[in-house]
Amino acid sequence: MKFTTILSILAILTPALSGITIERLPDGVGLKAISVPDDVSRIKKRTGGCNRDNCLRAMTARISTASQFCPSFTTDTVTATTGLGPWQTQCGSNPARVSSACSCLVPLTAIARNNNLTMATLSLPEKLHLLARKEVSEHLRVALAKYSHVDITSHILTTVQSGTYPASIFNVWLCVSPNPLTILSGLSQTFSSSIRKISIKTLWRHLRSNKLEKWRNMWEGMGGTTGLLKILSEASAAEVKLLCGCVSWSSRVSDPPQKREAYTEFFKCLFSTRFEDAEWKNPDDRKLDGFYELIGKACTMEFIEQQAETDDTGYDWKGIRDKLAWKVYKGYFEYARLQADLEDFPRADEWLGLFVELYSSFKTTAEEAPLAVKFSSELLERTKKDKWQSDIRKTKPIRYSKNSKSFVEGIIYPLTRRAYKTRPSLETIKRILELSLAHLEENKTGPATLKRDTHDLLDLTLFAWTTAPETFEVHLRKFIKLYRLDAGAGAYGYSPLLLRVPMSSRYRLLQICMIETKGLDIDLKSDLRNSGILISQRALELFPAEIVLDLYSRLKEATGNMNFLSTLSPSPILGLTQVDSQLADPDIWQISLLHKTARQAEADELALKCFTARKAKAMAGSTPQIRAQRAKEAVYYTIASGSPAVYMKSIEWILQRFIRDFSVASAIFGEYTKESTALAVGIPGDLEIYSNLDSLPKRISESHELLEAIFENMFAAAKEPSFNLGTWSATLGLIPHVIRQRMTLSDRVQRALGITNDNVFDILWAGLVDLVVKVERKGLQPGYEKLGLNTIRGVLVYESQNPYHLKLKDSDVPPSSYKFFDELAKARDGMWRELREEIGGIALPEIFPKGLPIQALTWPYTLASSELELSAPYIYKRAQQAVYLQEDAEDTISTDEETWSSIGLFVDDFGAALRILVPQHLNFVEKKARLKQVLQHAVKNVSGRFNKTEAATFWEHYISTKSWDYAWDGDKYTAIVHQTLDEEGLDLWPVVPDISTEEWNPREGIAASPLRELKMTYLDLSLHADNYQLKMRYGQETGLSAQNTTLLYEKVKYYPLFYT
Repeated sequence: MKFTTILSILAILTPALSGITIERLPDGVGLKAISVPDDVSRIKKRTGGCNRDNCLRAMTARISTASQFCPSFTTDTVTATTGLGPWQTQCGSNPARVSSACSCLVPLTAIARNNNLTMATLSLPEKLHLLARKEVSEHLRVALAKYSHVDITSHILTTVQSGTYPASIFNVWLCVSPNPLTILSGLSQTFSSSIRKISIKTLWRHLRSNKLEKWRNMWEGMGGTTGLLKILSEASAAEVKLLCGCVSWSSRVSDPPQKREAYTEFFKCLFSTRFEDAEWKNPDDRKLDGFYELIGKACTMEFIEQQAETDDTGYDWKGIRDKLAWKVYKGYFEYARLQADLEDFPRADEWLGLFVELYSSFKTTAEEAPLAVKFSSELLERTKKDKWQSDIRKTKPIRYSKNSKSFVEGIIYPLTRRAYKTRPSLETIKRILELSLAHLEENKTGPATLKRDTHDLLDLTLFAWTTAPETFEVHLRKFIKLYRLDAGAGAYGYSPLLLRVPMSSRYRLLQICMIETKGLDIDLKSDLRNSGILISQRALELFPAEIVLDLYSRLKEATGNMNFLSTLSPSPILGLTQVDSQLADPDIWQISLLHKTARQAEADELALKCFTARKAKAMAGSTPQIRAQRAKEAVYYTIASGSPAVYMKSIEWILQRFIRDFSVASAIFGEYTKESTALAVGIPGDLEIYSNLDSLPKRISESHELLEAIFENMFAAAKEPSFNLGTWSATLGLIPHVIRQRMTLSDRVQRALGITNDNVFDILWAGLVDLVVKVERKGLQPGYEKLGLNTIRGVLVYESQNPYHLKLKDSDVPPSSYKFFDELAKARDGMWRELREEIGGIALPEIFPKGLPIQALTWPYTLASSELELSAPYIYKRAQQAVYLQEDAEDTISTDEETWSSIGLFVDDFGAALRILVPQHLNFVEKKARLKQVLQHAVKNVSGRFNKTEAATFWEHYISTKSWDYAWDGDKYTAIVHQTLDEEGLDLWPVVPDISTEEWNPREGIAASPLRELKMTYLDLSLHADNYQLKMRYGQETGLSAQNTTLLYEKVKYYPLFYT
C-alpha cells in the first residue's frame, strides 16, 4: 500500500480528514484510520533507493509510531540488537535494517486541500462506463494488480467529478475493493451524493457481519468512534439518518459482545452532553437526536436495561429491551410462560419435558442459562401484570389457563407441528399423541377441522401410522372419532384425509374411516352394499387402478346394478352414458380399468366388441345428430382401450363411411379429448410396462399410423363442398402438440428405459420427421389450398404457443430433440429444393438458398444452443452461411418481375441467423467473442459500398439491434459493438479533449453521410427479410409468389437512411 498516496487522497478529500493516517492492525491484515499530529501528517515514503522488505513494511504499517521513533534513532549510532521498536522481529533484530527503513521516511510538503483530484495514469478504457458490469469489474481487477487501491479510487473519483464516468462505476469498484479506505474516500468526497449513499450501503453490508475479526477490520478501518463522529459532523441530515440506520441495522442477536460495546460507546459520544463518561465529544451541534437514537437498539443489553430504568427522555427503552430479550431468550420465555399456563392442567411435567425436548430455540450454554431464566421470568411477570398486552411479539400471546380450546391451539398444536417438522423418535411421538388424546377426552374438546393448512395432530398421527401401522392404528382410530368426520357419499368426504398419506395406504385408511364413522367394513359384501361408495374419476386419482378395479367387480357383484358408477367426470369418455339412459356405461369403465391395470388384450377385445355394437347403431341413425352422437360413442370405446391401433380402426371406419357427413366429421375431429391426444403422442403414463426396447417403438409407430389416418380424413374432407377449416383446426394442431409433449416426456423415457440419446431419437422422432414431411408434401399439392399448408412454415404454422416460449436452450430440452429439429430442417429443405426445381423459373445467383430460408426451417421454434454445431449441425451450417456472407452478396441483382417471382420469400434473414449463432442466454464472454467475430467479418467483407465511417455507423446500428430480441438487453449488445469497433480502429464516439473547453460538440469531426441511391443486392434483402415475419407467422405468404416483393425493394433501396 502506498501510504503517500493514501495520505494525499485523504487530505484532498476533506479538510477534516487531513489529520488522519492509516495503520495496520496487529494481525497484519486489517487497517485502521487514526488521528496523528501535524508533523506526522507530513511523512511520506521515499520513491527510490529503499529496500522494500518486511522491516520497511512493518514500519510503514505503524506510521504514527515510526514518526516518533525514527528521528531520534537515525541521529545516533546504534549497535544494540534490542530496543529496536515494535518491528524488531520483522527487522531480524538488525539495527542496520531498522536504520535503512527509517531513512525511507522523509518530510512531505504540504498538500493542497481541494477537490480537483489529479487523474492517475491507469490503463482503463475511455468508455469503461459503456461496458457491462461484469466487464467493468474485470478491468478494475486487472488495474488493481498493477496499481494501488488509492490510485484507482483517485482515478474513479476524478472521472466522476468531471462527468466522464457515472457514479455507478464507483459502486462496481466498491465490490472489487471493499476495503475501509475505498469506503472512507467515498464518504469523504463532497461532489457526489450518490457515491456517499453507495458507500453507506457498502459500509452496512460489512458492519453487519457477526464475525468479530471481519467487523473489527471495517470498524477500526473507518477510524472507529472518532472517525465516524467526524464523518457525521460533515454529512447532511439525510445522510446522518442513513449512517445511523446503517449502524443500527448492522446489529444482530448473534453479534459478539465487543461489537455491541463499541456501538454503546459510539452512542454515548453522540449524546456526549447527556453522558458525562463519554470518551469523545460530538463535534456536531445540530439537533439530530432523533437520528442518533436509531443506534440505541444496537447497544448492549446491560446499557439498555439501565436506560430503561433511568432514562426520562421519552425514548422507548423498555420496548427495545423487551424485543431484544424476546429474540435472545425466546425459548426460555416460552418455557416460563408454558410453565405458568400448565398450573391448572394435569400431567404438567410431561408436557414441559416434551416442550424442552422439541423446542429448537433451547440452545443456550450453561453460563447463559441463569441469565436467560432471569430475563424470561421478569418478562413473564411483566406481561402477566399487563394482561399479556406486551409488544414482545407481533401478536398478543394467548392466555391458556382454564381454557381447553386455547390450550389445544397454543400448546398442543405448536408441539405437534414441531414434532412433524423435526421427525423425533416414534416413542416421543407416541407420548405426544397419548397426552393429547388424554387431554381431549378429559375436557371433551374436539380438534380443529380437516381444512387446517398447518401440520396438526392428525398429520402427526398419519405420519406415525404410515411408519408403524400396527403400533399407531389405535391412536388413528381414536382421532378419527374425535374429528367427527362427515364423509357423505363414497370417498369424496374422506379425500382431504386420504391425500395426506401415500397412495398405497389409502385404501386401508378408507376402510378404517368407514368402520369408525359408519360402522361398515367395506371388505364385507353386506357392508359394501350399504356403504354408498361411488366409483368416479376422483377414485382413480385417489387409489391405485388395481384397487378401483377390485372395488368395481365387488360392487357389481354386491349391488347387482351399476348405480355405483358416477357420470360426473371431467372426462367425456368416462362420463359416457348408456343408450336411452342416464346411467353410466359400465363397459367403458371396465375397458378403461383393464387398460390401466395392464390387461391390454382384454381391454382391446372388449373395446372392439362394444365398438362394433355401437357403430351399427350409428349407421342406423335416422338423423344427422343421432348418427354423430352414436359415431362419437363408438370412437370413445376405442379411445378408452388406450391402444393407438384400436383407435385407428375407428378413424379408418369414419373415413370409409362418414367422411362426407359434416355432422359426424365435426363431432369426431372438431375436438380431441385428453385421452385421444395422449394416444397421438404415444408415450404411456406407465412406462414400467414398456421395459424392453420392442414394445415402446411399436406403440410409437402405431401412434404415427394413427396420425396419418387422421390427416387422411382431413385431406379427403378438404375436397368436399361442405369443408370448413374451423372444423379441422384441432387436427392441424395435433402435430405441434405431439412435438411439444414428446420434448417434455423424452427425458422420462430415456431414464425409464435406460437408453441413449440416439435410441430416443430413433424411437420418438425419426418416424415423426417422415410424417411431417409427408403431410406437408401432400398439403402443397393442388386442391388442398383450403388447408393453408402451402406456406414455407408448413404444418408447424398451426402451433398455438407463443414463439417466445419456444426458444430451445441447452437446459430446456435433451439432445435428441435438437437432433429432431435438425433432421426436420434438413428434410423440409430437401423437399422444397425438389419442389422449386419442379416449378422452375429464372436461375438465381448461387448465394440465394435453393430450398427454404433459414428463418422458416424450424419456425416457430428457435434453437438457441451454445453448442449448436454439435447438437444441430445442419442448422448451424445454414446460419453460418446466412451471416458470414461473401463478397458476391453485394453484387447487383435484377429488379425485373421475372426475377422477383423466382426470389419470392426465399431469402435468408440475417437477423434470425445472427440470433441462432449468438443466443441470448450465452455467458457474457462467449457472447462478446461471437458478436465480435460477426462484426469484424461484416465490416471487412460486405461493406464495399461504404467508406470506413459509414460501415462502422451502419453495422453498429444493425448488429446492436438485431442480435437481441427485447429492449432490456440492448445496452449490453451496444456496448459490445462499440468496444469491438474501437478495437478495429472504427471509433464512433469522439474522445473528450484533455484541455478544458467551454463547450463540446459531440458531432464535431463526424462527416455527414450524403444520401444516395444504391443498387439492389442480396445483402439488402437479407438484412431486411424480417419485414415479412408477421405475415409469414400466420402463413399468409405462400413463398411461391412475388406478392409484396416490390414493397420490400422500396424499403431497402435507400437503406443508407439508417445511418444518417
